Amino acid sequence: MSPHVFYILLSLADRPRHGYGILLDVEDRTGGSLVLGTGTVYSAIKRLREAGWLEDAEAPEGTDDDPRRRHYQLTQIGREALREEAERLQAMVRHARARAVLPEGSS
Repeated sequence: MSPHVFYILLSLADRPRHGYGILLDVEDRTGGSLVLGTGTVYSAIKRLREAGWLEDAEAPEGTDDDPRRRHYQLTQIGREALREEAERLQAMVRHARARAVLPEGSS
């Protein structure tokens, strides 16, 4: 899974978001180290919807979003894919620590 897909899915793990909200969340989560263009986000959303990982959602309550914006949420399959990728990444970090590539306790 590419980093941009991982972060798009991660952005939707806690609540539905619209495409621009995903873009802003990814930039914020990564401290600006991953800045996605709108074309990248919307192309990925299209592919992820076609794969059954995302679906349309209602805007979260209490948001003051433009009603024309489409919101997306993870499906059960998408949530499982995100969990499996997070576990794979966690295992890679464990292996790097075991080989003293990363010190214990590093992020």
